[in-house]
Amino acid sequence: MFKPEYIVVHHSLTADNVTLSDIEAIRKYHIETNGWSDIAYHFVVDSIKNTVEKSYTELLIGRPINIKGSHCIGYNHNSLGVCVIGNFDLVAPSEEILNVLVNRFIKPYMDVFYIPVANVKGHRELTGFDRTCPGSKFNLDDLRGRLQ
Repeated sequence: MFKPEYIVVHHSLTADNVTLSDIEAIRKYHIETNGWSDIAYHFVVDSIKNTVEKSYTELLIGRPINIKGSHCIGYNHNSLGVCVIGNFDLVAPSEEILNVLVNRFIKPYMDVFYIPVANVKGHRELTGFDRTCPGSKFNLDDLRGRLQ
């Protein structure tokens, strides 16, 4: 049985298309271009515009959690991956995004799988690559502070 020990946070490095769901574009890219079986991430946090011209942020299901991800080399076998739609090298994530990420995804799955706060990581913290993911303006210490 898949037992994640880490939660890894990513960003899409793209602008959020609030009139369309970004998850299907990512899934299509991962399957058709990368040749993977599904989207790399277990979950996606996406802002979506509804019919009354207001947007809301939603947690969407990506890859089933019982199947290892393809989001972080060396950690796919023991982590859950979440991609937050946006380019957080340009702007910090909004409070709404952080609230959805923390309260609808990270905290519940930390509780289910007994994942400690110290094992909630940004992609950049786990790779040997020169990356900023989930963005240079995404404050990971603040994120972990919200989980205490």
